[in-house]
Order: sequence, then structure tokens, then C-alpha cells
Amino acid sequence: GKLLHRDELLAVYQSGRPLPSTILGLTLGGDDVENSGLVWEVGDIDCRAFPLAGSLTRMPWRQIPTAAVQVSMHPESGMPAAIADPRHVLIQVIEQLKAEGYHPVMACELEFYLLDQKRDAAGRPQPALDADGQRPRQTQVYGLRELEQIEPFLADLYAACKAQGIPARTAISEY
Repeated sequence: GKLLHRDELLAVYQSGRPLPSTILGLTLGGDDVENSGLVWEVGDIDCRAFPLAGSLTRMPWRQIPTAAVQVSMHPESGMPAAIADPRHVLIQVIEQLKAEGYHPVMACELEFYLLDQKRDAAGRPQPALDADGQRPRQTQVYGLRELEQIEPFLADLYAACKAQGIPARTAISEY
């Protein structure tokens, strides 16, 4: 991502913002995937990132008023970024399905583990403390108590989702 000042936002909507094409083909560790077709001998070549309509939203968890915008990558001079941008691929799939008479619908899940910022004695991640200050020591699948223990977090999560237009609804404690 890039941090921009408010006065730069209009220019981003008008002419895009340069971002390296290789961000569309990174490993989990943030390294370039050499055989992605996006890594050039001369280094990372920029594409133009244009905001998606309606995606500018406030980030209510930030102390300084901040907003985020989703972007789509557009290649310059025949670069291959358009085939790597998941949004372009999704548009092609949707168009193909519609041409065949289908009405595609998508449902997403937000899945995560709540972890403590402090590592255990061996340096490994550990479960977050619950509302009683206790650390879960065993797995409890589908327990309501586990959800009750993280209600303050869930309230913040739902508020942030609502502020960003993300229709988050049901919470389940699985593992």
C-alpha cells in the first residue's frame, strides 16, 4: 500500500498511481515470484493503480482520520499485469458465466485466529487472553462462551466492517 495525503486523492482518481506490477505475484514473505511473468531484468516496473468506484472508506480504528481505497492495476505499454490482477480475472469469469446464462453470486468468510501480541517462552504465537484474563488451553469447537469472551473485539470488528460497507453478520467459534 501507499500512504497519500488528502490533497493527492483527486489526482489518483484522475490518472492513477504508480505501483510495482510485482505486488500481484509475491510470496507470503513478500518476495517476488520469479516465474510469475511480472519480474523484469530491470527491476519492478510500475503499473497504474486506479481506485475502484465506491471503495473509498474511513478506517475508524485509526487515531488520525484515515481512509482506504481499493485499487485495480492497469498495465502500461503491454505489460502483463492485467492478467495477474484478480479483479480483471474475476470480471472475465463473470462475463463468461453470464454469457452462458448464469447469474454468479459470491459469499466470503472472514477467518482468523486471535493471537496475543506477546510470544510464548519458545517464541511461538499464543492465543489471546479472554475477557477473564485467561489464556485458552484447549480447543472448544462451536462454544458460545468463547464468543462471549471476545464480544468487545467482535463489536469493534462489526463496527469497522459497517463503516467500510462490509456486510459481516454471523460469528462462529470453530477452533
